Amino acid sequence: MSLSADASRALSGDDAGDVRLWDTATGRPRALEGHRAAVHAVCLSPDGRLALTGGHDGDVRLWDTGTVRCLRRLSGHTGSVRAVCLTPDGSTALTGGWDGTLRWWDVATGHCLRVVDSPEGPGGVGRAVDAACLSTDGRFALFVGGQTVLWDLVDDRRVLTLDRGTIWPAALSHDRRHALTGGDDRALVWWDLTTGRSLRILRADARPPWTAELSADGRFAVSGAIGGTLRWWEPATGRCLRTYDAHFAQVTSVSLSADGRRVLTGGDHRVRLWQLPAPDAYTAPFQICRPRSHTELSRHDDRVAALLDDAESAAGRQRYADALTLVAEARALPGHERDTRALAAWHRLSLATVRTGVRGAWPAGTVELPTSGTQAHATADGRRALCADLGTLRLWDFEDGGRCVRTFDGHDGAVEAVSLRADERFALSGGQDGTVRLWDVRTGRCLSVLEGHGGKVRSVSFSGDGRFAFSGGEDGSVHWWELATGRMLRAYEYGGQGVYSVCPSAGGRFVLSSGKGGRARMWELDSGHPARTFEDLARKADIEPAPPGILYSAQLTTDGQHAVTANGDGRVALWDVAGGRRLHVFDEHVGSDGHAEPMTSVSLSMDGRFALAANWDTTVRLLDLRTGRCLRTLGGHRRWVLSVHLSADGRYAVSTGTDGTLRRWELDWELEAREPADWDEGARPHLEAFLAAHTPFGRPVPTGLQVVSYDSRLARHGKPVWSEADAEALLRHLARAGYGWLRADGVRAELERMAAAWQGPRPLPAPRRGPTRVLSSARSRYRAWRGHLRS
Repeated sequence: MSLSADASRALSGDDAGDVRLWDTATGRPRALEGHRAAVHAVCLSPDGRLALTGGHDGDVRLWDTGTVRCLRRLSGHTGSVRAVCLTPDGSTALTGGWDGTLRWWDVATGHCLRVVDSPEGPGGVGRAVDAACLSTDGRFALFVGGQTVLWDLVDDRRVLTLDRGTIWPAALSHDRRHALTGGDDRALVWWDLTTGRSLRILRADARPPWTAELSADGRFAVSGAIGGTLRWWEPATGRCLRTYDAHFAQVTSVSLSADGRRVLTGGDHRVRLWQLPAPDAYTAPFQICRPRSHTELSRHDDRVAALLDDAESAAGRQRYADALTLVAEARALPGHERDTRALAAWHRLSLATVRTGVRGAWPAGTVELPTSGTQAHATADGRRALCADLGTLRLWDFEDGGRCVRTFDGHDGAVEAVSLRADERFALSGGQDGTVRLWDVRTGRCLSVLEGHGGKVRSVSFSGDGRFAFSGGEDGSVHWWELATGRMLRAYEYGGQGVYSVCPSAGGRFVLSSGKGGRARMWELDSGHPARTFEDLARKADIEPAPPGILYSAQLTTDGQHAVTANGDGRVALWDVAGGRRLHVFDEHVGSDGHAEPMTSVSLSMDGRFALAANWDTTVRLLDLRTGRCLRTLGGHRRWVLSVHLSADGRYAVSTGTDGTLRRWELDWELEAREPADWDEGARPHLEAFLAAHTPFGRPVPTGLQVVSYDSRLARHGKPVWSEADAEALLRHLARAGYGWLRADGVRAELERMAAAWQGPRPLPAPRRGPTRVLSSARSRYRAWRGHLRS
């Protein structure tokens, strides 16, 4: 991309070899025809009268933009041309390419004045010249070819070598005093060329900078990164003035107008022109905060304490609406929105009310890991988290300053997967060594090693009752284990393709797996047959190029009615399990051409209404599954986020990734009170799952099922049996699932009635046929829940 000095014209080149000259006022292009290969470098003269283009086949052309006629071809390069520059007066030009040479040209004659080999030499490993720029007088060149070098073209000598490892881009100030380069540590470096010393490190993006340019006066700079962000910098201070989500995949090129107020960007097959604000447009003047007297502060504290006491009393009498109002009033007082006592009271009420949205979300602790994190699992209250990394498995305590409480050593190689049992006494881990290990969390002792996978284990999970384990691996199989004996009960073949995620249903009837191949399969445990198959939406979308056919994560809601998948094409999909149909696709951040970073992990709230999704673009997104909206985007990671997990009580989430950090987030929910009641039909699926999970194993061989493939321990039959501790666990589960306002006696009575009439779980209906109706966020919002569709 290149922009004329007055921003009236723009020039672009693409992989198809098309060169277009744009009128920025109307957006209309004119074609410059002649290239037969991809065009990776273009330059407009400041007055917009001349254009220089370089092709992948080494073809360099000079154009008259008025007549769109090729004036001259500059021959000499034997490889792809990656950089072209014109001096302001259009007298000389500079080109650089993959043949390892930098060439200085006389534009009028087409004669090559100088050939400069890359710093690594014509045959060096890093010999390709990937970026170059020319001083305004045409004498000096700054270029990147393994090293970043300032070269005097007239005297043919090296002036300076910048000693910091650099990658493209490279930009030179008009006065030749400063330069901006891309560092190999994913940062931009601001240089003093008179001394060769780096003055500033401009660090913001988790992905490498791809392109950068300086304003004419050298005060400002713009940069584009692989993640798609455009940043506006003040290099002298190192301050990032503004960040734009410019493109969906990456910003491949930037160009500034002479006044530095307009910037042209290219990426994801689009050209965009941006208007930058005045440098001080968003700088607020300093103001002295109004001091508050000790008397006023004490009065507020006393008022908050009184309101919270009244709220606790009201909640004890099951007057949840009054309690919610009182806590909200306390939080509305100045300085008490995030008061520790008020937040704790609000969280306690979340277990007796219904979550309807999110008020806020913020970081609540960061742990620096020894290596990249692979997967994390939070405890039920979010105080601690188990985190697997490339070295081992560790338990971290956020409430104790991020201290490592325990290390679980035993795997030979990286630990890829981790899961905590509901009572937090035991943990599962899966490793690169192909084993699944059961751990005693309190002692850190390995209790058993489960062997059977033929490759690395990508995912592990406990069954709802904690008696069984499930694992999925690169060998394309899902294994069902009996933890008491260490015996593998059954293996489910995913089709020879790697399994990235396993999730058993709460009722113990199914296990959902996903991975390569773009499908998620829900297996019936006793028969070993797939009960449902959920197709990756990218397999049926008209997207070029096709996104990766991987479902990185798939999760079932606790009531078993819905499934959520995290797709390799960057989308998150919501599915109706009973009908086998896709209900909604979260794709607001995906470009119209389908480009987006992969979603790597998804975690659901206990009420099944909200989901957290981790993305390679360094963010975690909070999604509302009922409304189809993205409620929050949590940023803080510096590289790919590989795992996210929401605590059972919904207050905290943990995430980890390749930046080597484990981060905790606090979620502040919008709550709605309900009148206490004995029963609500919405809770029935949770009780059905409870009864199914507590139905004893063992039943006669079903008609038509071969005896050789049948094990009576794999099927459930008879009347459910549970203990008082199990019933208490059910009540805690209902509170976390949004039914804490149901009276315990009413729930127990309904449970007894259902158990008396229990004939086993209802079979899944046949999948619905016909076209799938997808309510895309680009057209309308999600209007389907509990299986009811309405316009």
